[in-house]
Amino acid sequence: MTDADQNKSEGETRDTPQNSPAPGPSQPVNRIVFYALVVTAFGILAGIAIAAISLHQSKTAISQPVVQQPTVSREVRDLGAAEESTTGLKGHLTTQWSDQPTYHVTIEPGDATMAAGFALALSEPPHPLSIQVQLKDRLGYVMCSHDVLLRFLPRKPADLEPPDPKLSSGKKTPIRKISAKEQERRDAEQTDFDHALAQEQQREQGKDVFQNQTGPDGQVISISAQGTIPCPLETYQRVETWGFVPDFPTLDEQADLLGNQPEAKEAALHAARAARRRIVYKSPDKTLSFSFEGDDAVVDFDVPGGVLETRAGKTFLIDKSPGVGNTAVWQEYPAYFHYRCEQTTSACTLARAGAGVMHGKLKR
Repeated sequence: MTDADQNKSEGETRDTPQNSPAPGPSQPVNRIVFYALVVTAFGILAGIAIAAISLHQSKTAISQPVVQQPTVSREVRDLGAAEESTTGLKGHLTTQWSDQPTYHVTIEPGDATMAAGFALALSEPPHPLSIQVQLKDRLGYVMCSHDVLLRFLPRKPADLEPPDPKLSSGKKTPIRKISAKEQERRDAEQTDFDHALAQEQQREQGKDVFQNQTGPDGQVISISAQGTIPCPLETYQRVETWGFVPDFPTLDEQADLLGNQPEAKEAALHAARAARRRIVYKSPDKTLSFSFEGDDAVVDFDVPGGVLETRAGKTFLIDKSPGVGNTAVWQEYPAYFHYRCEQTTSACTLARAGAGVMHGKLKR
C-alpha cells in the first residue's frame, strides 16, 4: 500500500464517528403526550354524558304535566242543624276554609220545655263538660272532629260566700268565735276550691270554650263557640254534614236537677204551657161541652201495651194506631206534658212540645 492510500484510509476512519451511539426515540416525552390525550378524551366523554342527562331531564320535565294543588271554595258553608235526643240538645254549624276549616256552632235546648233543665245544667254543672263537633261525609262517617269545652266554675265553700244583704242591719253583730276544728275545715275547703280552680284553668288553656247567650230574664238560652278544626284540605272537601257528641247531663239528669229546685221545676212547667199554646190539637172525637185539662209528667210509658202513667197518679190508655207522636221522646222521663180530656167519654189529647200529640183515654 502506498503512502497516499494509507493516508486516505486513515482520513476516512477519522471522519466516521464509530464511537458515538445512534440517536433513539425520547420515551418520557411520548408518555406525557399519551396521558394528556387520555385525559382530554375522558373530559370530552364526560361532557357529552352530562349534556345528554340534562337534555333527558329537561324533556321529561316538559312532557310531565304540572300537578295542580286542590282548591276549595272559601265561602261560608251552612251545614244545617243537628240534634241529640239523649240530652235534648240541637245545634247549628257553619264552616269556612281559610288555610284550615274555621267554624261557628250554636247549641240550644231542643224545645221550650227543655229550657229550664238546659239553663240549670249550665249554671250548676255536675262536672267539667264538653261537646265534640264532628264533620262527616255523605255516608255519615266522621272525617274530622274537635272538642269544645263548657266553662266549669267550681263551687266556692259556703262559708266564703258574701253575706246576704237582706240580713244586714245597722247594728253590729257579735263575732262568732271559730273553733280550731271549724277553721281546719274551712282551710281544707279553701284548698280544694283553689285546686279545682287551677285544674279548670289548665283544662281551658289553649282550647275553644263555649260562651253563654242569655235571654231578657238573664237565663242562659244557648251557647256558641268559634275557632278552627284540624282537618286536611282533601278531607274537608268530602264533608257534607255534621253532628255532635255532648258530654252533657241527659234529660233524666236535668229532670233530677229540676226536681231538687222547685223554682226551676215551676219554670219548666211554665215553658211547657207556653209551648202547648203553640200546638194545634186534633181530637179524634167531637169536642164536648164538658172537659177538663191540666199539666203532668210521665213517669212510665209501656209503649207496646199503650199504658202511660203520670207523676200525679193518672193512667192513660194510649191509642196505638199509626200517626201517634214520637214515642221515643215521651219515654225520656220525666216528660212534662199537657192533657185535655172529655168528662163524659174520658177521651184525652196529650201534647208535649217537640214530641207531637197522642190520643187516648183516661183510666177511671
